[in-house]
Amino acid sequence: LDFDVATFRYVNIGRSVHRGAELGLTWEAPDRWSAFGNFTQQQVLAENGQFDGKQLKAIPRRIVSAE
Repeated sequence: LDFDVATFRYVNIGRSVHRGAELGLTWEAPDRWSAFGNFTQQQVLAENGQFDGKQLKAIPRRIVSAE
């Protein structure tokens, strides 16, 4: 489901294609110190209907996190 701002209605997206890659790294030191990093690149496209071939809203293309 997606919200169409132009008509103020929810519309059914139908089908979507999800493609992407994710890279995660963990570093650990002998004195109980550790760090973690993650990077995600993704593309989510509608596969039919009026939004065919367009990126879906509310799904980020890139995500970076670290701890």
